[in-house]
Amino acid sequence: MGLGLFRKRRAPAVLQLKGTVAPEAPPLASEIEASAGRHEGLGPSSSLGLQQQQAGSAEIWSGPSKEGLARSWESSKARLPTDGGNDLASVSACCGISECEDGEGAAEVAAARPDCCHRFGIDYLRHPVAAYCQLPTPLRQITALPTPIRSVTVVARPTIEPSGGLQHYRDAVPRRVRHWSPFLAVVDEPGLPADEIAGEGGKYHWVEIPIPPTYRLDVSGLGSYEQYVNQVMGKNQRRNHRVRQQRWAQAGVLALSYEPLAPGDRATVKQLWRLYRQNGQRNGQLVVGRRDFFRIHLASEGLHIMAVRDTSRQGALVCFATGVKCGDSLISTWCGTDYTHPLSRDCSCYVMTQYEFVRHAIADPDVRWLDLGALHRTIKAGSLCAEPHPLSTYLRCKSRWLAQLLSLLAKRWLTLQRLEAAGVIRDV
Repeated sequence: MGLGLFRKRRAPAVLQLKGTVAPEAPPLASEIEASAGRHEGLGPSSSLGLQQQQAGSAEIWSGPSKEGLARSWESSKARLPTDGGNDLASVSACCGISECEDGEGAAEVAAARPDCCHRFGIDYLRHPVAAYCQLPTPLRQITALPTPIRSVTVVARPTIEPSGGLQHYRDAVPRRVRHWSPFLAVVDEPGLPADEIAGEGGKYHWVEIPIPPTYRLDVSGLGSYEQYVNQVMGKNQRRNHRVRQQRWAQAGVLALSYEPLAPGDRATVKQLWRLYRQNGQRNGQLVVGRRDFFRIHLASEGLHIMAVRDTSRQGALVCFATGVKCGDSLISTWCGTDYTHPLSRDCSCYVMTQYEFVRHAIADPDVRWLDLGALHRTIKAGSLCAEPHPLSTYLRCKSRWLAQLLSLLAKRWLTLQRLEAAGVIRDV
């Protein structure tokens, strides 16, 4: 019996039906390659692993060849983004995924939540992981790779105001995007029982992380812009407002207009991106990458541009801010300034655009809130008299133990006081 332990094992017998051809046992290397193809997701031929073939009257299953795997991998790799943009849509496209291609159509979503209809950049957005964080060098190099892990899908308005919240975040984000996002964060009111609202019976666990407050202005009780200046602004705000208006009039060459942005206007979007990138490099925070910026401004409907132009330079763009209306809110979001222009700072071009946003919000009877976004409280609270709105972001986890670990880290290290002291958040 002892010698039987070293006896060579025979291959398993194959049942052969009458009138059929028996397939040969595949080699071990083919099994390994087929398994690797299933896990790598290299395309339709390799993801299925085995292909069904006909040989006479018998059905024979054979694994993919090594050459076929190599060709599938090269074709898939060629479709991945290579320009450094944090574009999960390109990765999804190479896998045959469309962001609006789920069972819940646009009509059904609009019926469930009228102000949430899967609008990329308006209802949800991808933020780079390292946008607001000073990561160590190894992690920074990992997040720089063109993979979905470099960004987090944030369910919020561009100003970080809640879009769908915990209760309706599925109405704001397509199902495919929710499935392919390794990190999903939902912005909502602080202190909510997230596991009870969106836990789906214990399938997901949520970790609450505090974020800086956003600033918004209630214009529902204002009848005119003059009333806003005389009643809402304080003494110092009115004096600064008067000085800025005088400097603007003395310059005599700057024109301010609220222009609709036509979808597909690539020439204008190129000018906006140049100023937006310059503004991000100056502040150290380029939240939206080039590809996402172009995608939002070229494809989204209802966008407007609050533009400051120099009439002495053939209408050259000096400053801009993107405006979009969502429900009862007018949003002032992505902005940029040409700091090489001599009047960009002397005439306070950015603050003047925000004054004009207040004017348009008051004139629109359907608008109650003017959303100005987070950070830069000196301008938003000090000059525009906007009120802070405390918020929290809820990070989705599938593992209970990971959720508990992140919750401990959030309570100990990810507090607003620590983040501001470390210089990660600069709310000035």
